[in-house]
Amino acid sequence: MPIQENVMTRVTSVTHKKKLAWFMVCSENIIFAAANVALSLNRHMPDKEFDIVIYYTSLSRQNRNAILNIKNVIVREFHFPKDFIDKMLANLPKGRWNNENSLLTAAHYEIFKLLDEYETVIWLDSDFSIQGDIYDLVNYGPLGLCKDCCWEKIWSVGDQFTSPIAGYDMTRESDLNALIVVNDQLPNYQNLYNYCYETSIKYARNLKNLDQAVFQLMLQDFNLTPKEIPWVKYACHCDHDMAGVAKIVHFGGERKVWVDSLISQCFPEWFRTHLTWLEYGGSDFDRTAISTRSIYADIKRPILGSPIVHREGVRDCIEVRRCNAFGVLPLFTLKKSIKTIQLKIFGVPCYEKKFYENQNFYNIKFFKLVKFIKRSEKMFKFPIKYYDDNIIFTEDGCYGAFEIKGVDYENKSRDSKIRVLDNLTNFLVDITTEAKILIIPTKQEVDKIIRKNYKVMNKEDPLAELAEVYSEGVIDYLKEKEVTKKAKDENGNEIEYSEKSIDYRTIILVKFEDLSENDMLKKLGQCFEYLLDSPKKALDYFLGVRDNNILQSKIEAFKKRSGAFIRQNELRVNLKALKNKDLEWLYRRINKRGLEKEAVKTGFIPLANYNLREETNDIEIDPLTLDIKCLFEGKISNIDRALKISTEDGDSYQSFLTLTEMPDLRFPGSEYIFTTQEFNFPIETCITIKSLSNLESKHFVNRSKKKVESEINNANEVNLNASDDTYIALDEVRDMEIEVNSRKKLAKTTISFCISADNKDTLENNVSDVMTFYKDSNFGIQRSVADQLKLYMEFIPGASRYTEDFVRIMSYKTIAGTGIGVRRELGDEEGFYLGETAIVSRKVFLNMARACLENKSASATLYGNLGTGKSFAANLIVLLHVIFGGYALVFDPKSERNNWIKHLPWLEGLISIVRLTAEEKYIGMLDPFNIYRDSIEEAIELAVNIVIELNKLVPKDDEYIVLKEASVKIKESEVKSMTRLIEILEEYKEEDELSPAARRLARKLRANKEVGMSKLIFGTGKEETIKFDNRINILQIDNLKIPGLNTKKEDYTDEENLSNVLLMIMAQFGKKFALTPRNNFKIVLFDESWVLKNSVEGIKLYDFLTRMGRSLFTGCIFNGHSVLDIPSEQIKNTISYKFCFRTDEIEEAKRMCEYLKIDVSEENINMILKLDNGECLFKDLDGRVGKFKFDPVFGDITEAFNTTPKEDKKDENEEIENKDEVYEES
Repeated sequence: MPIQENVMTRVTSVTHKKKLAWFMVCSENIIFAAANVALSLNRHMPDKEFDIVIYYTSLSRQNRNAILNIKNVIVREFHFPKDFIDKMLANLPKGRWNNENSLLTAAHYEIFKLLDEYETVIWLDSDFSIQGDIYDLVNYGPLGLCKDCCWEKIWSVGDQFTSPIAGYDMTRESDLNALIVVNDQLPNYQNLYNYCYETSIKYARNLKNLDQAVFQLMLQDFNLTPKEIPWVKYACHCDHDMAGVAKIVHFGGERKVWVDSLISQCFPEWFRTHLTWLEYGGSDFDRTAISTRSIYADIKRPILGSPIVHREGVRDCIEVRRCNAFGVLPLFTLKKSIKTIQLKIFGVPCYEKKFYENQNFYNIKFFKLVKFIKRSEKMFKFPIKYYDDNIIFTEDGCYGAFEIKGVDYENKSRDSKIRVLDNLTNFLVDITTEAKILIIPTKQEVDKIIRKNYKVMNKEDPLAELAEVYSEGVIDYLKEKEVTKKAKDENGNEIEYSEKSIDYRTIILVKFEDLSENDMLKKLGQCFEYLLDSPKKALDYFLGVRDNNILQSKIEAFKKRSGAFIRQNELRVNLKALKNKDLEWLYRRINKRGLEKEAVKTGFIPLANYNLREETNDIEIDPLTLDIKCLFEGKISNIDRALKISTEDGDSYQSFLTLTEMPDLRFPGSEYIFTTQEFNFPIETCITIKSLSNLESKHFVNRSKKKVESEINNANEVNLNASDDTYIALDEVRDMEIEVNSRKKLAKTTISFCISADNKDTLENNVSDVMTFYKDSNFGIQRSVADQLKLYMEFIPGASRYTEDFVRIMSYKTIAGTGIGVRRELGDEEGFYLGETAIVSRKVFLNMARACLENKSASATLYGNLGTGKSFAANLIVLLHVIFGGYALVFDPKSERNNWIKHLPWLEGLISIVRLTAEEKYIGMLDPFNIYRDSIEEAIELAVNIVIELNKLVPKDDEYIVLKEASVKIKESEVKSMTRLIEILEEYKEEDELSPAARRLARKLRANKEVGMSKLIFGTGKEETIKFDNRINILQIDNLKIPGLNTKKEDYTDEENLSNVLLMIMAQFGKKFALTPRNNFKIVLFDESWVLKNSVEGIKLYDFLTRMGRSLFTGCIFNGHSVLDIPSEQIKNTISYKFCFRTDEIEEAKRMCEYLKIDVSEENINMILKLDNGECLFKDLDGRVGKFKFDPVFGDITEAFNTTPKEDKKDENEEIENKDEVYEES
């Protein structure tokens, strides 16, 4: 579909209303709660468009500034309608309603007024905790409300009034006003605003719950039936069993999270968000009302016999939210009262025991409770205690977490691959403890990357709407490509395929320290006497709140060790220390594998208590382990050699496979884990390694060698041949022996795979494909029935090995040879969609402005044969930079871009084509003194170079000397021009010995001045200057006779020499364009750029743009034929983006390999020689090289870049289906 149709469709649907507002009202004393809701909305819905409108009655400057720091927030001072306050306070029941702030609940009515500005408005109470993406609430319009429930009971309309109101049904179920959804399709919404205020005044004496009561009358008077919003999901009571998995938790009534110590421990996410608010400079709540020391702080009171005050209908609870497989099942709530201790799982009682105040409770009842919970924990204990950036504290040690930024591998020669393998082997050998390598699939966030391009644009940009339409069109196009399709393979078999983009990250966790001593609680955990002496500590230990303190100095020491580890290995592998956000993502994603929606980074930081050790001035950190468990949301079930994990985003089906046998492998060439990345579904790999000492390694090799040789000898004794597997094992043992004898070690290794999907059928198909692949490659692979949960645990970053059943002793070289850290990444993390990698169809994005921001040269070159798609690619790069806010200058010496205006009508008025001919009106337009009116020095330098090139002067010529003298004298002239320069030469006095040379040069110049295209150069100083201030500026000169690529300069004809000079002058506009101050990125495209190296000015311009462009926020593209076009090695080294298309010359292919800094191997040379049209080898800003194919997406762009006239075989408006035709023509 052409972009033009998309634009027109979108324009007709544009309204002046914004789409969505989340609405709250607050005063100074509750602003921190409203801010918490606002921050949570942004965190859980980072890609959605909305405003957060907050009305306030009073607000300090401090809090106003802080709230405005929150993304999407709009604050407005609010006042009730005139006389409303006085009338209400005079008539409302006394006690509850005593001032204006107490009437703020009536501000709910303002929701209807906001419908004049927004299509949808959603009211949120400020005592909410947002725990997930709630954008789907917009679907509950035109009016959506929750039922007003208290556990199983639903309040009636009559409950909202002190006395019944005649004429209304007081017995019908009442709705809750804590959450209201309205949209502008609500009938008579303009009338509802005044109705609510008037009805409030009318029935003020009867109102118990002001706004809620009025809304119930409104529903009956206007005959409105709201859609019922499920309160358990969107307004769940904080003490309800399902509060842990609800998307919104409501701290209604007196049970606020910031004043109730028990509730505060159950919802650490609210406090984490509150810390962000404090960092913004916002005010705190009154902390004297709360203690956050222990999650069981309130339980110890009945243990000691002290009384607890209870109100009827209020239930105290302790809750483990978003639970997991770590013993405490998906959601448990501990109910407490003076008489009863009850443990519920999913709301079903599973343990209950009564006790009396005078009974010695703790040595009987709590012991039984602890035993019950301990039994449920017995299978697996949650392994992670605490983490700080890349330092992870676990039950058995401390780990450092790093990402291996992979190396380009595919384009390397065999020798280079062996060097990569050796580096990785030596890196692993030096890890003397345990390590875990995770190769994790990640989805390219294509939609997010593409949409960001137009979201960051200035809304006043004339192309802002086009950019949005273009982006959405690209997203639709790519989604269509990802749909699974059916096709025939080369044998005629039907196959399914799709073009999903899957990236892979390689994470390595290295154990820095084994815990040689466990907690005293662990040693005494089963000791009855310990329970008698310290029941509270024992309970805390068993329920996850242990006294496992960590010193801040220890964390800092491990961080230093982490930095040293990176530096020690920087010549072997490229390591990057992970951050808190990375670990949060790693843990959150575990239960969401295979789901469409990936885990999000919310800024989670593990909660802990911090105490100062005065004797050492060190900080003691007491982590709350249950807090980290919150990252593992989901209920886990075992299902037929797989796990089903139910989460709020859907059901994740996961199955774990383990390699049990390996064939005889030869590296390089057997990178089997790297090869699995070519599957079009995600495969996660976990390699767990524990180093053996050299002595242990030798013992193992000797034992294994004796065993294998014994089998061979036994077979020989009975005249039988040993099996092939036996001889393969012997080869493997001998390889290990060589490793060990060279002072290398072996490792206990487990290699497992996690296959995941969002349904069981897809999971089974994918598992079958992986198992078939490995079995066909002679690997042994097993899908265990009993060990699925254990293998799930092993995939947790920081967890140890949970089963020894699949351990194999392997050499580090064999481990490294799997393909760890090998990558196929290409392009930028952000930018516009440019095309795909040729091997696994990974989407590639480009934003050349990034180079400038990173203080690098935003320069690109495109080299290759004619007809391979170079011009097409260069045009596409330029056009996309312009669509998303940039400016472009294009030098078009062949006048190939005249049809852009015709085929790109959506750029109407934004393209300027300056086409210079020999007509009178263009005389002098390229005069250096017209070009550089603001810089006489640059004008003179260019004028001198023009005269030198036109007349082929050299410094020893007399004409060269008089030219230099004349260039000095022209500075004194009132009007400066090339014509005036000729006049100065003619004014030389006859007695001057150089007078003949001056007159001869002047005569030559006058002769040129009157001939053809030379007229463009010789002006009078009164001509208009050429300006390039449009979005796309194209400069063309007719009738240029560009010399042949291999023609020597001294062999140029007069026409070719003049054309070369005109190109040199045109290039100066590139410099002028770059120097034009703009905040937007600028890009200059030179077609036939090889001509630039044939003149001093051309070389200077090449050097200027490649070196200085970054400081001028300007990029440049040089479109040529050969790497030899680059004037110097110094300039070559500044080029950041390199596109090498097909060439027919082997020598040029070798030069391209050297230019790309890949091995000059037969394989790489042949790849370049056999590239298809539109394909190239691309080296990106980060130095990665890959095979890449450009993709223009839209047909009108394809047609616009067509550089060869076509026969009238197609309708003029018909899209070109075969893009290769255009590549050939470009």
